[in-house]
Amino acid sequence: DALAFLEEIATVEAFEKFKSSPSALCGLADYRTPADSPFNDALELINKGRALDLVYVGWEPYLADWGNVCLDWIKGTVDGPTALAKLDEMKRNLAAKGVPSFGTCTQLLNGEETAQLVAEIYLSGVPEAEVALLSYATFDPALGANHQNKQGVNGRWLPGPIGEDSIATYMPTVWSGTFKTVKLTGAEIMKRVEKGADVEGKGEMFFPFILLSRDGKALEPDKTYTVVQSGLSKEDNETLEFTDTGVSGMETAKTFLAEKKDVNPGILNKSLRLK
Repeated sequence: DALAFLEEIATVEAFEKFKSSPSALCGLADYRTPADSPFNDALELINKGRALDLVYVGWEPYLADWGNVCLDWIKGTVDGPTALAKLDEMKRNLAAKGVPSFGTCTQLLNGEETAQLVAEIYLSGVPEAEVALLSYATFDPALGANHQNKQGVNGRWLPGPIGEDSIATYMPTVWSGTFKTVKLTGAEIMKRVEKGADVEGKGEMFFPFILLSRDGKALEPDKTYTVVQSGLSKEDNETLEFTDTGVSGMETAKTFLAEKKDVNPGILNKSLRLK
């Protein structure tokens, strides 16, 4: 009976019947927003490839750390009172010190510039990597928002203070991910750059790559390079052998951006750019 009830209410028709507010937004895949929906402007921006840093504003400073404490509680490494005490301590610290900032973006970075900034962060975190290869999102109106590059760089870096929420928005490693490397020859790298990243493996949409070389020199076709990467094609993700460096993307980005302080297109190191 419970399953039948859930199947009945998990429909657009049921949502329309029981929604609590005229402006409610349904999360079902086949739902289409009405023409007068207040969400249409935001959805249009998302469909054009823009990442909106709006959904959890005010909660980001808590989410990752609180989640880790709750995981420890679930695993049994801490008991309930200890976990609650840690949550209270985090809340008090944030109330006293405010949300930490790791620099300020003073000028909008477009999608390509954002991808280069992220690629430079990747190189800074993995000293053994000679090359950074990351795909980044573009929007094709013919395909719509159903085709997304979830492992690549998404969005334009918007002006404002840079907190963990901003970093998690633009870094493919998000909150707790680590950098992963792969061995590829110069010819193999350039072949991928020329083709683009078929992240879905359907041959319908190929996302462009940003390619940086640590020394700025052109790649030798037969030389094997250590590549720090994200957003490769589905086939590559299923067949290549990756090495997890264990290096936190979040912590690397904090250090890199805090050292820059003022983040704008002018800080990008164009001499590293090969593509």
